[in-house]
Amino acid sequence: MKTTHYFKQLALLLSLSLITISCNNDDDGYDTPEEPQSTTITALASESDDLSILVSALQAAGLDSTLDSEGSFTVFAPTNAAFQALLDSKADWSGLGDIPLDVLINVLTYHVVPARAYDKDLAGALDSNNELPTAQGQNVMVDLSNLTINENSTIVGVNTNATNGVIHVIDNVLVPTL
Repeated sequence: MKTTHYFKQLALLLSLSLITISCNNDDDGYDTPEEPQSTTITALASESDDLSILVSALQAAGLDSTLDSEGSFTVFAPTNAAFQALLDSKADWSGLGDIPLDVLINVLTYHVVPARAYDKDLAGALDSNNELPTAQGQNVMVDLSNLTINENSTIVGVNTNATNGVIHVIDNVLVPTL
């Protein structure tokens, strides 16, 4: 009988100890993890040194907020070298500010497919002509055998996942028929 009473007291003491520990005010020197940061397409591109001109172009065109919003996008993201080559190709374009806004918007939206398509999904998303529709309205032709778009741009980085889509880095700016 004494042993049973002893075990009941021990169980009560252990229970009270556990309750006290679990109700602690969490001031244990450790920071509570914060909510994960947004990893939208614009946020991810902003973190990459090699996509800074793309981010500046998106901001200049007012499209950065679109790629920060909810949705499902695939972005073929030109590198800084690709944007510099585009600027160098026109004598009167020394910077993004020299590109007419309507042209800049057409070029940028030509890099966006309004659906999430990882590299493995691209084959299923292509139409019978191996084309994907873009947000700009024209299609881009994708050759998966050598990872090129429109026969002049190579996909050099695939499947950077964002909360609202996916980024594929390319080595050439895609220019739609204007």
